[in-house]
Amino acid sequence: MSKLKRHLPILFLIILGSLGHSPLYGQLNKAYYYYKSEELISQGRYSESLPVLNTLIGIDSSLFEGWFLRGVAKYNLGDIRGAISDFDKSLKANPLSAQSYHYKAIALSQVSEYDKALKEISSALELRPNSPDFLFTLGVLQFQTQNYPKAIGTFTRVIQLESSNADAWYNRATAKLLIADTLGAISDYSTTINVNPFHAAAYARRGAVNAELDRNHLALADLNRAIELDSLKADFYFTRAIINYNFKKYQNSIDDLTKALRLNPNYQIALFNRAIINYQAGNTDPAIDDLTRLMAINSKNVLVPYYRGSIYLEKGEATRSIDDFTKAISLFPDFANAYLLRSDAKRQLGNLPGAEEDFLKGQALANKFHGKGQAEITSLLDSSGKLNKLISLESDFNLASTLSIESNRIRIASAFMPMIRLHFNQPDKPATNINLASVYLDSINATLPINYKLIFGFAPSNLTEKLSIESADSTIANFPALCLVKGIFLAENGKFASATNEFKKAFEQNSSNPIYLFSYIMNNVEMAEFIENFNTSTEISGIAMSSSKNTGITSITAYNDAIVELKGLYEVFPKNGLIAYNLGNLSIMTNDYESAISWFSLAVRENPLLSCAWFNKGLSLLITGNKDEGCNNLGKAGELGVEEAYMAIKKFCTR
Repeated sequence: MSKLKRHLPILFLIILGSLGHSPLYGQLNKAYYYYKSEELISQGRYSESLPVLNTLIGIDSSLFEGWFLRGVAKYNLGDIRGAISDFDKSLKANPLSAQSYHYKAIALSQVSEYDKALKEISSALELRPNSPDFLFTLGVLQFQTQNYPKAIGTFTRVIQLESSNADAWYNRATAKLLIADTLGAISDYSTTINVNPFHAAAYARRGAVNAELDRNHLALADLNRAIELDSLKADFYFTRAIINYNFKKYQNSIDDLTKALRLNPNYQIALFNRAIINYQAGNTDPAIDDLTRLMAINSKNVLVPYYRGSIYLEKGEATRSIDDFTKAISLFPDFANAYLLRSDAKRQLGNLPGAEEDFLKGQALANKFHGKGQAEITSLLDSSGKLNKLISLESDFNLASTLSIESNRIRIASAFMPMIRLHFNQPDKPATNINLASVYLDSINATLPINYKLIFGFAPSNLTEKLSIESADSTIANFPALCLVKGIFLAENGKFASATNEFKKAFEQNSSNPIYLFSYIMNNVEMAEFIENFNTSTEISGIAMSSSKNTGITSITAYNDAIVELKGLYEVFPKNGLIAYNLGNLSIMTNDYESAISWFSLAVRENPLLSCAWFNKGLSLLITGNKDEGCNNLGKAGELGVEEAYMAIKKFCTR
């Protein structure tokens, strides 16, 4: 049966009573930041609320409301682990905060830590034993841990306290359904509808149960009403398709499945069932199209190549059918019927020895499993090759394994923030928020005219179009600084060899300032990146490059050389977060993620506000399989203002 609708309560905002005993100005500051964050959260502007809440927490870290509200914001941004951490801090500041226990329980349930969640909601109920909201969450947790009798009891308590709580009636009905109390479930779904006549899901679920009881007219009426109330639920159309199929209204069924697929193009069960119904209606080509589309979505489902092979066999396309049966057998080596049907296909092609071999193998497997009570196997033993079994909504059709972190490696790797380099400042635009103050850079900038001031950043400022080497010669008296400016100018215009000469001259003139050697090293890296990207683009465009085969080796060598040189610079100027961050990025470029993690850790230790290091460390941890710590680091990056961190969390940290 379908899982219980997960309870995600509306996050309400608590009233700030006393702001402590600090001076009036501090009180007003706290009041302002509190109410500002409250306003932003109430409007769903969670990212905007974070810097306000960070300031509030900075003013008074003992104020539990600040931690609580930041946890609420992080939860809604998808940073579940970060939310849990903030709820913990809220409880440390105020162990009697019932709502903090409550929302911590909800957050823990999102990461499948149900035992911990049950403990937290129990603590909330100790403080407020008759809270319908807390009891509701307890019922959901009991449902999620498959303790359906207890869930029924808990939802009954909610109903006793709030008889108008439609969701409690609905959830109790679903729990009853899972202990085979069908009539009790129908009764509770009906009460749900009486309490809330606009509860579309209750109509749909009651309709599905009525269909299982062959009350198809009642079922159809319920599904029609559900769709009237909510026409954007693919599941509703799917269920009505099954009911129409029971009425032998095959075209109506196909139409409903088509509507479901418009709402959810990757709806696997809908595609499968539409294929079967089309096949039964004699529409073999649309059936094949749907199964082909399904194979592209889920290549691990054994039923898909099996059924497509069956259709090909019936159409007389024996060669194609053999390919599909072979695929099915590779996914399920004990698939008796796939061997038997492949035997038929080989016989059609005149391969009698192969046909005999497959027939004997299929028979042996059929005899092996027959009568063993293995429903998932015996259902596949029917050698008729006919497609006559729809898959219900509650079936687990997705046989593909969950994507591993390894399969996400490329997606993760493409999300890393780049290395930090020196660029010309752009006064009319805010500086990159990487929080890297440097006395060494300040000493250089002190010798430069305003137009040539330098900053650390991720990308060029495009100011080089307005600058010139000639004007720099006449306005910059400090020779090493002049060479540095020339080098950056040349590098940003793609003249890396000339830039190298300028950086080298600057370093030779002033070896006590690490900025000069740093720029020299990073220019060599940038040149290697440029060559690699150029060769890659020419390969894609079809241009033959004699050196392209060696590109990777050349790049890796350049990166390794840069690592050695930067490590030497770090030894001379230790505790430099910038150097450590770039060493982490270079380690990524050489696929040494363990070293990358170590360097990023050093970077944030020396500069805890270096958000890009937290971000890249988080991604590196994900790639190495350390999901929890990786997601925590992404949460820290998000907390420091990296919006991409929450996108990454939603991609890689949600289950």
